[in-house]
Amino acid sequence: MNSYAQLITAKYVVTINANFEIFSPGAIYIVGDSIVDVGTSDVLKAKYPKASLLDYPNEILLPGLVNTHTHIAMSLLRGIADDMPLKEWLETVIWPLEKEFVNKDFVTVGSFITLAEFIRGGITCFNDMYFFQNEIAEATATAGLRAVMGETLIDFPTPNAKTPNEGITYSKQFVARWKNHPLISPCIVTHAPYSCSATLLQSASNLSKELEIPLSIHISETKTEIQESQEKYGLSPVEYLDSLQFLNNSVIAAHCVHLSENDISILYNRGVGIAHNPGSNLKLASGIAPLTVLLQKGITVGLGTDGSASNNNLSLFEEMTFASLLQKVVTGSAETISAKEMVYLATQGGANVLKLGTKIGSLEKGKKADFILISIQKPHAQPMYNVYSHIVYSAVAADVVSTYVNGKCLYDNGEIKTFNENQYYQKAVEMSQKIITFRLK
Repeated sequence: MNSYAQLITAKYVVTINANFEIFSPGAIYIVGDSIVDVGTSDVLKAKYPKASLLDYPNEILLPGLVNTHTHIAMSLLRGIADDMPLKEWLETVIWPLEKEFVNKDFVTVGSFITLAEFIRGGITCFNDMYFFQNEIAEATATAGLRAVMGETLIDFPTPNAKTPNEGITYSKQFVARWKNHPLISPCIVTHAPYSCSATLLQSASNLSKELEIPLSIHISETKTEIQESQEKYGLSPVEYLDSLQFLNNSVIAAHCVHLSENDISILYNRGVGIAHNPGSNLKLASGIAPLTVLLQKGITVGLGTDGSASNNNLSLFEEMTFASLLQKVVTGSAETISAKEMVYLATQGGANVLKLGTKIGSLEKGKKADFILISIQKPHAQPMYNVYSHIVYSAVAADVVSTYVNGKCLYDNGEIKTFNENQYYQKAVEMSQKIITFRLK
């Protein structure tokens, strides 16, 4: 392991530890891929005089942002089908396009486009579900980001599996290949209760338990989904999954927009983690998830962007703003969910949802050195009275000036260090022309 020691100082170091300590001016001391110490800059400079020193006098240093739900290869479908409800969007546009175009080259190019966006926007860890996950994992490892990811299992043929059983076989091979990687954590992925048979859902759940890895799924995203589940099973999607013994503390549930009191109790009692995607839910008119109620209940929640085709801007800074403002309107209280709590959801909360909370999410001794720096030398940052308020209500993804994962600098001074992003932009344009031609037929 690299034992290179670095001392990085900043105007503010926002730890998101148990006491929510902020050091100003602060510093973080890292050796190799791990955090060794965090504190005030003068104390740490005296304590570690031989460390390589990097100074960011006009920046906030905080834990890397954790995106709990996305489909990174779908950047090539960004903007192809806007202003449509989810069911129509999926069935008439997305699924036909995926059948026609998704292959190894598609997911590789699409992944690198999104990885560049993530790195530039301060997202250091994400949860991905899509097809050809080996290629997506390879791109992610090359980029240097951390991820929890798995191959999407679904009842109909996918670009990478003619049958669900082929998908399960691929998933097993994917887990075996990546299970000991320092950045990639495999998971099992089922698309949704409405697109997976009971047999497939139970097989995926059993595989997750057998391999002791997370299990990811979309749940209760739209009113239509709820209605169809009630008509078919006499149960909500959450109740139906619970009847199959699918739900447990390994499950990462994306969306969870339409939930009854019983649904919420089930999710809490089973220890399910929820990926809240306010931007995507708004754009698809899916609804507003009961975030305030979920947090009051004690359910683990993180923030997600969803994929580029349904957002279209993969910024967790935007998601923090959306999530906060929506809950204030829904509850009729401006005091609902503080800015500090929202930053927690985007960092430690997300890490907890992805079952990585002991490894990342806060700046503490022994955790991995995943962190970002955002500039406060911008007009929208002046003056700054409260760091958390600035991060949630003023900061934007473009304010990120440096991104680190596992102690390695992935981005600094406008340059991604791990791959040449420009080579993928032209490929994206070329692929988009083929997609447009297909759509015009």
